[in-house]
Amino acid sequence: MNFALHWPEQAVKEAIEKGRAFKVTFRVNAYDWKEAFCTVNGLPVDVLISGADAQNRAIEGDVVAVMLDPVVYWTKLRGSNDALIFKASTDSTKNRDSEQGEAARALGRIRATLSCNPSKRPTGSVLSIIRSSPRREAVIGLLATNPWFPEGEEYERELDYIQLIPTNSKLQMMVITVESLPGCAKERLINGDGNGSCSNRGVEGRVCPKAHVIRMLGRAEEIEPQINAVLFEHAIRAADFSPESLSCLPEAPWKIPTEEYETRKDLRNTCTFTIDPASATDLDDALSIEKVSEKVFRISVHIADVSRFVLPDTALDREARIRSTNVYTPQHKLPMLPDL
Repeated sequence: MNFALHWPEQAVKEAIEKGRAFKVTFRVNAYDWKEAFCTVNGLPVDVLISGADAQNRAIEGDVVAVMLDPVVYWTKLRGSNDALIFKASTDSTKNRDSEQGEAARALGRIRATLSCNPSKRPTGSVLSIIRSSPRREAVIGLLATNPWFPEGEEYERELDYIQLIPTNSKLQMMVITVESLPGCAKERLINGDGNGSCSNRGVEGRVCPKAHVIRMLGRAEEIEPQINAVLFEHAIRAADFSPESLSCLPEAPWKIPTEEYETRKDLRNTCTFTIDPASATDLDDALSIEKVSEKVFRISVHIADVSRFVLPDTALDREARIRSTNVYTPQHKLPMLPDL
């Protein structure tokens, strides 16, 4: 199977301006990657992009240019309530836009066509990928141990392929040449490993995107590789804090400076208790209760003042911004800030 070549940037721009194409975000059905939908502003129903040919190498999250098919190829709306939902949406969008221009008039014609075909869903195909999805940078998947040959395509024997099955069901199967695998990856495949982290690189004219291994995570049935896969896929930093960040901390053992007693309200004699369990390692919030009168009690919430130790634009501040929050896994805690 050969894909259609992506349109040049200028051709795409002109098609969008004239209303022959639309700039949309590509959304994939989580249960079937061959079925994707795009929302066109001003249309009451999403456009269906069905099959590898029509999707033309687009993946979840890509911003693409889509051209609608002739109405004879549109599909039937699924579900008993779809037509009713459509009619209600049509009433609200009929007089929404008064703007002029070819794109607006084209959109109006499509809405009119939809109003005459209330049980139809527009279909279309991808002309070009305008902005690539961040998901293209790295894909977590399972490496199959058996060689694979694309149906209808011929390769030399030394370029045998193996399958990469993404853990994300919105991504289609990919292929990796055995020869491109690093030595350790080949050895692990021989020993039965099947969990790798691979970067996705689409290739013109191929039915499956081609990828290459950038990191082997381990055996798929083991917990540690599974945790590492989740951390890697979501760009969660698992490395230790840098020496530059640690140098921002005060020397241990740390004691409350005398000036802090002068600038803060002293609540040490107030009944204050943590709401965290006994096994907690981060005691950063608490509650207190005071009896103000026979009928009035004051409940206060106390939050740790981390800004006392994290000054703006320091190495520690920059690293904390990257980490964003504490991350807890079944076997590890990945803190946003180091211990003091």
